[in-house]
Amino acid sequence: MHRISNERVLYLRLTSPHEARETLEKFLDKTENKITRSLSLGSRWNFAGPLQPTAEKKMPSAADTITAFIHRFKPERVRAMFLTPDRHGNCHDTAFLCGETDKLSTAGAEVATVDARRRNKNGLILADFFDFT
Repeated sequence: MHRISNERVLYLRLTSPHEARETLEKFLDKTENKITRSLSLGSRWNFAGPLQPTAEKKMPSAADTITAFIHRFKPERVRAMFLTPDRHGNCHDTAFLCGETDKLSTAGAEVATVDARRRNKNGLILADFFDFT
């Protein structure tokens, strides 16, 4: 948890629930627990964390996870960013990205893709999003 202003707190999760072998319900419950505790630190909360784009292990795809997140928490704004090409230079299939973008747009999220091959080029896009000064 990071205080980003007097009124805002950021829950920054560094591991995806896919990597942690969590279920969707466990991920949402864990997030709710963190958010509930953070409300004592500020009246508004923000969340940032990685998700795997496709369903893996016990978790659904990023788009389905984010849709469930939106339904449960009803945040005022959601932004999803696909890293493509990823840090290894791999690009996601265009048809896959279009389908996932459509799901997220229907759920009310804003969607973007970010070239993640070089940290010094696009590494601050998310940091700038949380700058409320």
